[in-house]
Amino acid sequence: QGSYICRVQEIRKHKNTWRASSNGTSSIQLTVHIIPDDGSNKGVGFLFADVFLCAVLICSMGLLSIFMFTLILICQYFHRRHRLKASYL
Repeated sequence: QGSYICRVQEIRKHKNTWRASSNGTSSIQLTVHIIPDDGSNKGVGFLFADVFLCAVLICSMGLLSIFMFTLILICQYFHRRHRLKASYL
């Protein structure tokens, strides 16, 4: 039983440049309530019975989304660079 908080960063465009910032107010909060075990440890509910695992999965989704966003920005950068180089030739 408890409360777990995962801090997140805000990614936004400022003056035609993407920036990551964190003011410490954005967070994902997971509140845990203990449900008595009825003996059926089957299905997806069994995975989320472990509080630590659930908190890690939620925070990992945030990290994965930041990674994907960064990957997209890198691809856009190289695509734009390639396009500009081709226009000079």
